[in-house]
Amino acid sequence: MLSNQDLKSNGLEKVGNPILDFCVHPIDRTVTTVGFQPATRKHQEVLKLRPSSIVAVIDITYYHQDMPVGFAMVYMPYEVLDKGDVDLEDTDSVYTFYTRLLSSGRLYSDTKLRIVHARERLANILAVPEGDPLLIMEEELYTEYDKPVLSHKMFMGADLYKISLKRKSR
Repeated sequence: MLSNQDLKSNGLEKVGNPILDFCVHPIDRTVTTVGFQPATRKHQEVLKLRPSSIVAVIDITYYHQDMPVGFAMVYMPYEVLDKGDVDLEDTDSVYTFYTRLLSSGRLYSDTKLRIVHARERLANILAVPEGDPLLIMEEELYTEYDKPVLSHKMFMGADLYKISLKRKSR
């Protein structure tokens, strides 16, 4: 089992992986693919990259038994992986680096949550009917020195997650 979070003691206010932390079923397997591409204008803007930069595109599908329960599209500057001394040929090594980075406690985020309807590609990945509602968490993560380290989108089926938010008035 990949998640050991207690939903009652941890909320979304801590940077982490909500697919692992809030799925109502334990995640027991992930499938990771890694590719590389030139930084798009959006990547250049969000990740503060030069036009000649390379971005790693990391797709992660999360499973409970054989059922896909979540999907993440991660965009990370190649330099971040290179400085982390990650074996880019080993997808498990890339996933482990990503997971450790999220749990390092040294990051802050700009996070947006929205509900969308599953389009064909996501419906196929998550094995849901096209048009089903999905919760998307879009996030840019930064070091304490305001340096962007990654941008990701996490897609979660509406009926598979219980997300805790802890809020207070000021």
